[in-house]
Amino acid sequence: MSSSHYAPVPCSASRCEKHALSGAAYCWTHLENKGEFIQSLNLSAMVDAWLAEIDLAGRDLSNANFVRARLSGANFAGANLSGADLRRAFLDGANLRDTNLRGANLELAVLGGADASGADFTGADLRRSNLVGTKAHGADFSQADLYYARPGNADLRASSFRGSTIERTIFRRANLSDTDFTAAHGTANFESANMQGMKR
Repeated sequence: MSSSHYAPVPCSASRCEKHALSGAAYCWTHLENKGEFIQSLNLSAMVDAWLAEIDLAGRDLSNANFVRARLSGANFAGANLSGADLRRAFLDGANLRDTNLRGANLELAVLGGADASGADFTGADLRRSNLVGTKAHGADFSQADLYYARPGNADLRASSFRGSTIERTIFRRANLSDTDFTAAHGTANFESANMQGMKR
């Protein structure tokens, strides 16, 4: 039986407490042929996949289907996830530095504790996403839809939200210093947020 988000299978390595990757008997740490495994991935059919801690840095993953996938702690640094479907995906603790997420669908995705510094979320769907504690220095959220998103306690300094939808977005206690909210529209919650140098 293959490991999945809803039915994870234990890693076969002795004394390992992690779960095996979907389509493998081992977790990412104990997987021997990592390159071969990555080449075998069907990016159009990763729905519900368990891919925690996988290293896909710099890969072209445009339009990939990761709906409800477990991608906790994964490395996507510099990867191309433009147009990818990441609805309800778990990206908590993931490395999303300089990742291209233009037009990606991240509705209800969990990015808590992820590092998305320099990432490009232009035109992305982030409705009702969980961004609590996310680090995203200099990220670009221009034209993104953040309806009811929850970036509370997030560090978003020097990021751009130009033209974005921020209706009911909860920026409570977020660091929004030197951010650009020019032409952003909607009523957001900025309670206790650091808005020093913010452009509106």
